[in-house]
Amino acid sequence: MIRLSTAVLAVLLVAPAVAATGDPLRAQMFSGVDREAVEVGGLIEVNIEVLAVPATAEARRALAAAFGSWDVGRQLGDGLALARDSAPMEKATGDIVELQRRVIVRVTSDAVDAVPGLRLDVVVGGRRWSLATRVHPIRTYVGDAAVGAAERSVVAITAEGEIDGVGFERIGSAFAVGDDALVTAYHVVVSARRVRVTLPGGREVSINRAWALDPVRDVAVLHLPAEVGRRAGLRPLVIAPDVAEGGVAFTAGWPAGVQRRTVAARFSDLVLDGQRVRMAANAVQPGDSGGPLLDEAGRVLGVVVSGRQTGGVPDLLDEAISLASDPGPALGRYQAAEGSARLTSALAEITRMLPAARAHAAVGAIQVPARRSDWDQRSHISLLCEALRQSPDDAVLQYTAGMMLEEVGEVGLAAGALDASRRAGYVPAGYSLAHHLLSRGELAAAVGLFAETATAGPYRRLSAFGQAQALVGMGRYPAAERALEAVLDHDARFAPALYLLGIVRLAQGRVDEARALSVRLGTRPGWADALRLPIEAEALRPPRIEPLPRVALR
Repeated sequence: MIRLSTAVLAVLLVAPAVAATGDPLRAQMFSGVDREAVEVGGLIEVNIEVLAVPATAEARRALAAAFGSWDVGRQLGDGLALARDSAPMEKATGDIVELQRRVIVRVTSDAVDAVPGLRLDVVVGGRRWSLATRVHPIRTYVGDAAVGAAERSVVAITAEGEIDGVGFERIGSAFAVGDDALVTAYHVVVSARRVRVTLPGGREVSINRAWALDPVRDVAVLHLPAEVGRRAGLRPLVIAPDVAEGGVAFTAGWPAGVQRRTVAARFSDLVLDGQRVRMAANAVQPGDSGGPLLDEAGRVLGVVVSGRQTGGVPDLLDEAISLASDPGPALGRYQAAEGSARLTSALAEITRMLPAARAHAAVGAIQVPARRSDWDQRSHISLLCEALRQSPDDAVLQYTAGMMLEEVGEVGLAAGALDASRRAGYVPAGYSLAHHLLSRGELAAAVGLFAETATAGPYRRLSAFGQAQALVGMGRYPAAERALEAVLDHDARFAPALYLLGIVRLAQGRVDEARALSVRLGTRPGWADALRLPIEAEALRPPRIEPLPRVALR
């Protein structure tokens, strides 16, 4: 299914066009890397593709010859070495040429911070033309043995309970922080009566007591009998001290009951009023919540509380995001506690005390998959709105509630909550609000918000694509083109971006290049057909406006 903002689609039929260029290659180079975090000694695959509509047979032959003899290894620079270079592949569809080669590069130094831009020179008729890949930033690390040791102290958990007379099970992860304590995410255990813990080796135990709950930071410290933890070989993980931002981060949670390690770039923390949220590009899934975000030394940077991962979902840009909360305050209460409390009693008490706890309870109730036929969510929505009013400065609560309100159709309330969260510095709220503005046709405001969130590490390509949609709708084609190229250098086959780039080419009068993009979209027939319509039916194209003659003014 093809989905773009209706505001963008409405403008495509009335946007002015600009003149085409005289480039004989009429070529676009795409490139991408298969990972952005790599161990020293490890390999990165660099995929390089060219899409061209050469103006002459000479240009076509020159392009193919240059691409085939291109010595990529000489351009890699220090710290990178060519491991393998696949034979170039060429495919022709009429006058449209597609070229591809895959280059395997070995990282030999932890000083490397990018795969450099690679330049291809093509000589046509005695004149040199150049195509180049973009610089691809990467993060390197030296070994992960400490992470391997730490992940043995991460366990799978299942919270069991009942909401409005209907039982539920909620999966997550947890990790040992003491002989008698497991840390997890608060939202995993909200409304639970007990928690099943799957220990190393497969044995299950049921626990129903808690040392400390921190719904503001989405952290819970559960009581595991000390003898159970010791017999299972759970070693307490170390909490990382204040560490420099950047580098890489690891997760080791249990999505779908299977432990899975990820490594990805770590970005600048979000520092909010009384909170610090870690941001990284790890692809987390349901079941990872409550697990640790780890540094290279296997120390805990934070508790994984949310994320975004769309790998394999058509028409959604695959850019992963993970957010991790600070367990420090909850651990301080655990260390000072004289004893643990029953989980149900502790949850009931904290819900009476804190709006954040009431918000988690409302969201948990709305998200329960099985419901009675007479179930009514209005009481839970009211509880969520009340929590919003009571905590106007809690950026994370405002975001969580705003996203839930948007899901249930309370669009106005959702926008207000997201804006409050954004103004408090919570980047995910800014990105979500920008999409809200885009859907309402407030394109200039959306462009500004997307630009704001693009500076925040993991949102840079997502925001670039949002910007591109709004810029196309505004007829700002050069800026849209730059944003789309940034997206396609991350995912060179992302169909919505290829489609929009085709629209930009048509608006620029570059019909043959738009036609080439429709060929590139051949594996996604819906998008290819949508682009062919304005290509083949001139009346559907953005109208070309010839530049007016210049006259001298006295």
